[in-house]
Amino acid sequence: MRYIALFEDIADGSAIRTDLTEAHVAYLNAHRGKLRLAGAVREEHGGTPVGGAWVFDTATREEADAIVRADPFFVAGLRASYKLLAWGTAPGYEDVIL
Repeated sequence: MRYIALFEDIADGSAIRTDLTEAHVAYLNAHRGKLRLAGAVREEHGGTPVGGAWVFDTATREEADAIVRADPFFVAGLRASYKLLAWGTAPGYEDVIL
């Protein structure tokens, strides 16, 4: 089942991001397969990250939630909030593989 996590970061999380980027990227790579797509979101291209978006393909919502909550950025308090939503496929996009 597909889920999408939408993250909003704390106002000044640059120190956390700098300190934990390597651990965060390693964590993302360790969950490749269940975590199909991940990245920072910004107000504009090249801007400072203000959050993130991840697309999951997991058996359950609880599995996706557990992956979110164990991420080094989440554990360290970078995420001010997040939503985990079920995500469907629009008609005509069934053949797109993430």
